[in-house]
Amino acid sequence: MRYWSLRALYGVLFSLSVLLLTPRTGYRFNLKKGDIAPRDIIAPCDFYVKKPQEQYALEKERAYMLVPPVLVYTGIDEEIMEYLKKFPEKERKKIISVLSKGVLETKDEIPPFYGRKVVVKRDSREYMVDKDSILTLSEAKRRLSEIKDPKIDTLFYMLTPNLRVDLVETERRRKEAGDKVSPYKGRVLKGEMIIRAHDVVTEEVEEKLRSLEEARRGKREIKVYAGKFLYLIFLVSFLYFYLYFKKKEILDSLRHILLIFFVSLIILFIARITTLLDNPFAFYILPLGFAGLTLTLLSDFELGIIGSLFLSMSLLLFTGLRSYIPFILTLTGIGGGIEVRKLRHRAEFYYSGIVIFFILLISMVSVELVRGMRVLEILKASGFCVLNTLGSVLLTLGFLPVFERLFHLTTNLTYLELSDLNRPILRRLAMEAPGTFNHSLIVGALAEAACEAIGANSLLARVGGYYHDIGKIKRPEFFIENSTGKNPHDRLSPRTSAIILKSHVKDGVELARKERLPEEIIRIIREHHGTTLIRAFYEKEKRENGEVDEKEFRYPGPVPSSRESAVVMLADSVEAAARSLEEPAPEKIKALIEKIVDEKVKDHQMDNSGLSLKDIEKIKEVFYPFLCGSRHERIDYEGLGE
Repeated sequence: MRYWSLRALYGVLFSLSVLLLTPRTGYRFNLKKGDIAPRDIIAPCDFYVKKPQEQYALEKERAYMLVPPVLVYTGIDEEIMEYLKKFPEKERKKIISVLSKGVLETKDEIPPFYGRKVVVKRDSREYMVDKDSILTLSEAKRRLSEIKDPKIDTLFYMLTPNLRVDLVETERRRKEAGDKVSPYKGRVLKGEMIIRAHDVVTEEVEEKLRSLEEARRGKREIKVYAGKFLYLIFLVSFLYFYLYFKKKEILDSLRHILLIFFVSLIILFIARITTLLDNPFAFYILPLGFAGLTLTLLSDFELGIIGSLFLSMSLLLFTGLRSYIPFILTLTGIGGGIEVRKLRHRAEFYYSGIVIFFILLISMVSVELVRGMRVLEILKASGFCVLNTLGSVLLTLGFLPVFERLFHLTTNLTYLELSDLNRPILRRLAMEAPGTFNHSLIVGALAEAACEAIGANSLLARVGGYYHDIGKIKRPEFFIENSTGKNPHDRLSPRTSAIILKSHVKDGVELARKERLPEEIIRIIREHHGTTLIRAFYEKEKRENGEVDEKEFRYPGPVPSSRESAVVMLADSVEAAARSLEEPAPEKIKALIEKIVDEKVKDHQMDNSGLSLKDIEKIKEVFYPFLCGSRHERIDYEGLGE
């Protein structure tokens, strides 16, 4: 099955995201020093009582500082020993006696510690030596200056320290001593009474309760996470099977799956932030309306509803299973989606914010009044409704262009912008191919009305109608609606004329890509003729040269792959044909519509469009009164208007 692995990956990623983002739950008492115990609390297991963090830190520091610094004796330099042979024996012994005790450059080298004795390592043995008995280089010279010998000055010049502080070893011993300090101050056995009901919580009891929470947390969290994971498996499975049976085209779309995941991730991230806020109304900030608006605009209202419901059920893991908050937030997502599901004006998008605000406000006030909350507190909570509304609208405005570009999806807001007739490409069409421009406006209006009747995206159809023939800009004079004199096809062979007519589709696609039009519009441009036969030139070629290959006179296709694309094809064909009627009487128009639409169906142009027979009948019904009101004449060149 297509994208199977991707669906599984989405489920895993969503589950992990919620597991990581949801607050950790555990064995909690929420009792502090001075509180009254509501019940007897008995130790459910053996556990150690942890020392307060400050006490533990002080004890570790004391153990660290009690370790004496380690000094290493390096002996008397051989050069000095050789030089000492020049001294009389008495002076030589005195000098050796002083130097053999060890000489340090300066006592500032010794790191601070608690105590008076340091460790001196001499060969493989260690000695505890009083810090004050250690001589510095200057002190050693002072003692030896009593020797009245001219050679003593040379000795002073040769003297260097023979004691050094081993900082690495000192730090190792100190760290080892600090690590040996126990973080526990005692042990509580299973079944031991920690505190009786109605007793005041003391500092000692509070320490025991905190220690019990930590001892139980690890064991309990495994169960909690297992429960969360199973719950998420259920939610993802529910979403999967719903889409499988109801919206399989979304389940098979990489873009839509990633869209759902990223929208979910944003909501869950904001939910995690709200758990850090110490406010009982914090969850009312969650902009679930953002999910409803975004999914509806980038897909459809049905996905907006199911997405909002899916996320609200996920949010139960954040709200401690307080179901009323996610339920209220679900209503905001659905309400926002209702307002923008058939967006036709930009103002309607901002109206959705008002809808979200009032849904949230009324729901919140109703629920909190039932729960007994005071009116003043409810007024304070109303501020969170404002933040929720602003968050939903601003997040949607901020992320819509990102998602559109990232996932190559298009919203009605974009179609509204593209429907502006002052856009450069449409102005160019109006100036260079005015007949085509007028034809395109009528096709757009006709397609919009038909799509409105069958429940398709009428705005997409209208915009697709505006742009479907932009390829004619390249050679406008070869299309009869732009011709003001002789028909240029009269001097061309039928094959050449067919090639020119077919080229406007390819040229239109290239121009659309250059203008960075959405893929949905490009698809309509590419498909608006499908694989239709250019019958006039085909028949002319047959008359002139006998049998010909029909494929050479068919548009390259493909046939319409969406309802909107198919409606634009039908609107284009019937409008062009109706313009060519010399006497556009209602009965002729009706017969013309029946003939053209039926021909498209028999020619298999509607096979991949998703239009039902019922849809096609509704389209005919819409076309008839619309075209009856159109009385513009059009020159007929034997069906070449296609």
